Order: sequence, then structure tokens, then C-alpha cells
Amino acid sequence: MGNILKPKICFVGAGSIAPFHISAAKGVGFELSAICAKPNSIRAKKLFEKYNFNYYLENLEEIQKFKPDAVVILSNTQNLMRIYKQLHALSIPILIEKPVVESVYEFPENIDLDHKKTIVGYNRRFYSSIQFVKANLGDLNQVHSSWVISELSTYQESSISEKIRALRENSVHIFDLLLYLFGSVKNITVERDPIISKLTCISALVKFNSGATASLNVSFNIPNLYEAKIYVPCRVFNLKPIENLFEFSKIQVTEPINENGSREYKADGPVWKMDKVDSQFKPGFYRQYEELKRLIFEIPCNVGASLRDAKAALQFAEALLDREYKQYSD
Repeated sequence: MGNILKPKICFVGAGSIAPFHISAAKGVGFELSAICAKPNSIRAKKLFEKYNFNYYLENLEEIQKFKPDAVVILSNTQNLMRIYKQLHALSIPILIEKPVVESVYEFPENIDLDHKKTIVGYNRRFYSSIQFVKANLGDLNQVHSSWVISELSTYQESSISEKIRALRENSVHIFDLLLYLFGSVKNITVERDPIISKLTCISALVKFNSGATASLNVSFNIPNLYEAKIYVPCRVFNLKPIENLFEFSKIQVTEPINENGSREYKADGPVWKMDKVDSQFKPGFYRQYEELKRLIFEIPCNVGASLRDAKAALQFAEALLDREYKQYSD
């Protein structure tokens, strides 16, 4: 390790999410040592120049000689695990983007799901809104929640393969949050289109081993936002979109001013403010990179998702898709 206050980081891949990762890593205090991509990657070369990386690398074998303190894997989903396996031998902290593999069936049997120096990029765990909710849940046996997932919401019509891919690669963000907040799943009761090729919506009732319950509605090609309502005794946490929090602790009732009017109702409660770094950087990213940096100094993860967590999120997705999936009983 070079400068103990400015550890070196290397990025592999240059997809559309890469600038948000790079900005957060730089903000936390990483030295942008290298970016690794294909020789003809126009996007990667632009990032190399824009963020003043020290080196541009064209193959994974070159990474080791620059001795980075941490590596971030931002490749296409189909390449994530292959690259992870190759870089795992470096024995340094790795942040790998979710969902790690394309489906739960592709998780290698011999992979260490509890590897202590690996974080999977479920950045929504780090949202200041989610951290506030988790700290205030209380007895999970008394918690019920409802979740709305609207996938491919900017499209009018998507193919069945696009819908399944969206569920496995994007909806897993929410599945991971459910597991992070409420713990492991006891069972899932699923209702969906009898003909899988239609797949316009999926509804599910989820029971957790903690005693918490959640209702889940997934829709495709509907112009809507992600939303969650979490009900605890005397309080409601409304997340819409997930990074924003509105807390309700009472209902204000205004009586009509005349006999022909109607009452007005307004939910009210304490004012919540987003964490400063969630406003400055893509929400969750700064705190995620703080945790990656701490791993360099052997400080264990407190919030970040493990490979086991990533597999559990994909198991959740499969339970919604596959009537023959046996991990959770319908």
C-alpha cells in the first residue's frame, strides 16, 4: 500500500454507472490508480481522461503489477463472476456490481459466499432513508410493509426476456432491501399470469422468519415509481422513491366550514432530511465506498451486501418467476 490515507483503486469496466462509482471513490479519498477495459473502449478512454486516472489498462493481468488496494468490477452481468474469479486471487477488497450472475442457477458451487473482503453493489442499503428506517423498526413481529416495483416503466411494451432480465438484474435491489430490513424469508405466496409469456404483473405475500410480513406488487411497462410503505406501531415510513422518506405519526382532521363541505385529512409527522452525501453523490455510493475503504484496514462490513446476500436476492427473484422453484413454498 502506498499512501495509507489515499489508497489506490482500480476499476474494471466502463458502463453507464461507472461515473457515479468513480466520483464516490474519489470523494471518499481513493487514488484513481487505473481503469481497465477493452483496447477499443471509447467510454473507458473518456473516463480515463475526465477523471485523470494514472493508468489505462487493456487486460486483467496488468492489474496485479500496479498493486491496487481495492478493485471495483463494473462489467456486464454475464462477465462479472468470471472477472471476480480472476481477481479474487489478489486478496484485496473487491466491490462487484449486482447481481453478480444472471440467475441464481449460475452461482458457482465452490465460491466463498462469505468472503470477508467482498462487497456486492447493493448501494440502496446505504441510503440515509433506509438506515433511518432500519434504526427505527423496533419489534419486527409487529411490522408490515407494502412495496411497489415498476419495471421498464419508460417503455410501452417489452418482451418476456426483457421483463425477466429486469426482475433478475434490477428488481433485486428491492428484494435485497427486504431481506436486509426484515431478515430471511419463511415463505412466499405468489400470484401471477397463468401464461408466463404475458407476465404483466406479479403479486406476492412474503412472510419472514422474524415475524414481519410484506405485500409486493411488481408491474411492467407501467409509468410509476418504486415505493414502499412500512407500518410500525404509531408510525408509517413512506419511501417514494426509495431514497426519500416521509414519516407519518398522526392524521390532522379539518372539519368542513359549512354543512355541505367535507372533512380534510392530512398525514403529518417529523420532517426528515436526506444525508448530505446522498445529495452530493448518487445516493448510497459514498457510504458504500467508505465501507470498501475500511475493508482495506481489516474493518469488517457493517452494511454492505455479501455474495451470500446477492444469492439470496436472486433466490427471491426466482421464487416470483418459477412455479417449480422449491426454495420458498407457494
